[in-house]
Order: sequence, then C-alpha cells, then structure tokens
Amino acid sequence: MSQADSNRVRYSIVEEVSPQTLPGSPTGIIYRNTSPEFSLNKDTVSSDEIRSDTRQADVIEVGAKSEGTLGFELSMASFNPLIEAVMGGTFSTAVDEVDTMTVTASTGEYAGTANPFTNIVVGQWVYFSGFSNSGNNGWKRVLTKTDSNTITTATTGLVDETGTGDENVKGSMLRDGTNVKTFSVERSYLDVGFHELFKGQRVGSWSVDASAGAIVSGSFGFMGQDMATASSSFMTGGHTAANSNPVVNATSNIGDISIDGSALTTAIKSINFNYDRSLGEKQAVSNRVPIGYRLGTMTGSGSLAAYFEDGTLYSKFLNHDYFQLSFSFEDPSGRRLRISFDKVVFSSGGSPSVPGKDQDVMQNLDWESMHSDTYDCQIQVDYIA
Repeated sequence: MSQADSNRVRYSIVEEVSPQTLPGSPTGIIYRNTSPEFSLNKDTVSSDEIRSDTRQADVIEVGAKSEGTLGFELSMASFNPLIEAVMGGTFSTAVDEVDTMTVTASTGEYAGTANPFTNIVVGQWVYFSGFSNSGNNGWKRVLTKTDSNTITTATTGLVDETGTGDENVKGSMLRDGTNVKTFSVERSYLDVGFHELFKGQRVGSWSVDASAGAIVSGSFGFMGQDMATASSSFMTGGHTAANSNPVVNATSNIGDISIDGSALTTAIKSINFNYDRSLGEKQAVSNRVPIGYRLGTMTGSGSLAAYFEDGTLYSKFLNHDYFQLSFSFEDPSGRRLRISFDKVVFSSGGSPSVPGKDQDVMQNLDWESMHSDTYDCQIQVDYIA
C-alpha cells in the first residue's frame, strides 16, 4: 500500500450557495499555497463519574468544528476572492481607459475627454501611464471628482502636460464591509485517492509580511463547521487551475510605502500586517458543530521596522499622531496591489533600539488602525490587472 506524499496534496476551494451547501456540480478553484493546515477539532470532556476501580469512566465528545490556515507566497490575482471574503466586500468595476488627458500641476487636476473616470470614486487609488512626464504616471489617490472627465490628486511631483491620446488610467477598489461568504475547502491526497471537505468556512483573518531579502508571504485564517471524506473528489464539475503569475519579493516588487500620501524616504527593513474579523462561533444544543459565526470588531495592526535616520517617525509615536499608511506590490507584468489603512497610530516601539556594538539602530514600530471618517472604511485594497 502506498503512503501519501505532501507534494501530491491539492487544495481547491468553492464558494457555497449557503453554509455547508455546495453548488450543483461544483468546480473547485485550485489555490497556490505553502504549508496549509486544516483539521476537524473536537471538544471532549472527561466524565466525573467515580469508579471504585479508579478507572476513567468515559470521554464524551461535546462539540467539533473545522478550521485551518492557508499560507501563501504573494502572487497577483491569486487570492482576490479570499481578500473579498475576509473584507466583506467586492472589488469595484475595473477601470482601464485610454484617452487624451491633460494634467494641471498646480491644482492636481487630471482632465479627460471621453469620460475616463466614470467608475472611479473619491479616495480610490488609480494608476496612470502613458504620460511623457514620469511624475504624472504611477499611483495617484483621487481627492475630488468633479465629473466623469475631471478628478484631482495630490500635486506632488506633477508637471503640466497635454496628452497625446495614449494616456491610460486603471483601477479597481475594495473597502471593508459586512457581506458574508462561506466556502468549502477540499484537500485531496492524489496519490492515495482520499479527499476531505471542510465545510462552512468563513475567511476570518489575513496577514502579509514583507521583509528585506525575502519573498512576500502571508496567510488566510478560516473558521468553519463540519467536514466529510470520500474516495473521489467532491468537485464533480472539475477543477480550475491556479494562475502562474510570478511570486512577489520584497527586493524588487515593492512599489512604495507611503504615509499621508507621500512616499516614505526612511529605509525600511520590514513591514507586516494582520487583519482580523474576530469571528465568534455560535454554539447551539442539538448541533455538533457551530451553527454559524458572528462578525466581531475588526482589527488591523502590524509592525514597521525602520532604520533610524531622524525624528520623523519618532515624533508621530510621541505625539500619538493619526496618519494614513499605504503600501503597494507589483509584478513584472504590471499587475499591482495596494493596501491602505486610512487612520493609524503607532502604539509602541517608537524609541530607537540600540542592541549593542556592530549593529544597526532600528525603530521597531507597532501600529494599529481604526475607522476613518474620511473614506468610511478601516482598510482599502486597490488592484490593477
């Protein structure tokens, strides 16, 4: 009899029509992953009955739930459905418009002629290309929108320019919400013909870590209900292969790290975040597994390891200043992902650390996010295909 090998394990996921209910002839989307871990965890209680022979009377199962984590190396577009699920929203209609556009540097105005900004909203980060002046290209945050032909952005780096007709603007935005999606996660041991299905899975957390000299990595946390096993795949409609977009690294694929809309000039060794919906399970009598999960208070927190250069970040910590934190990733094909927390404070770690001789002086700043009235969200994600 053969034994299962880890390199022959496949993870596929499908959105459910209702918690624990698969769609008809489900087609599983195969997900790229690193060291995922799913299991059914049981709650047991030892009997308190007293036996004269001193033996344990019984161990009773009083509940169970399936849960897990899906580790990943970041690649563009590979995990957008899970990002939507954990944030409780949907990416806006993708914008990809080519038009003749004019830039007025003094006001930050971008003006088109054929309604290129119809599906763009205030606060969205969009990506411009095609201008001859490089300062007019790249990520820009929309500060105002007069109409579908006119928006304004920050003026930093802009140059007056009249376009030639090949200017391009792209964008698609997602903000946190309260929509609920559940998934079934299938783990298939292809070499031994065994399949597990973890049902009623809610995506409850999302983390990303970008450290110098390393691949950008992260994980999604799942909390679910029951599970089942079978000798054939539950995905009777087949499987959709994962994309082959390149993995992003923190050396050449970090676009920028911005505070209050301006690129941070301080050298950064690492930045990470953890976003958590604080899901709480609902237990009920006559039900072995939770009947569902409630949304708790969302938290978004992280850390920033900065080489100590001046008092810029230190003063924000000392003064408990609120600020916007935003950072972006890109791959060689021009796909881009930007993550923004629009109201953040440094909560600890502001003092420079002097660990000893022959070492760098670092600021290991922990930060926490909260609701922003400006854009009515706590976290925003912008994606460029």
